[in-house]
Amino acid sequence: MKSVKLLTVFARREITTDSATKDLHRVQNQPEAVSQHLDVQVYRDRQGRRPFARFAWWMVSRPTKRNHYITLNCYRWRLRWI
Repeated sequence: MKSVKLLTVFARREITTDSATKDLHRVQNQPEAVSQHLDVQVYRDRQGRRPFARFAWWMVSRPTKRNHYITLNCYRWRLRWI
């Protein structure tokens, strides 16, 4: 049986884009607290120019540094951190 080579996607942590989180910290007069919430952004290329998926900071199923594979759109991808 021939093994299948997985395509690679690249991930990095970025400050959240969640509008509810930003509004909450603005109301509480803590705008700097937004930088503590980091989403995981997944890209198709190593340079981070072609976004593929975003996992919000509050999602339990978001990938962490110990994950080497990820399932997106019913496909399994090799995950590299940049």
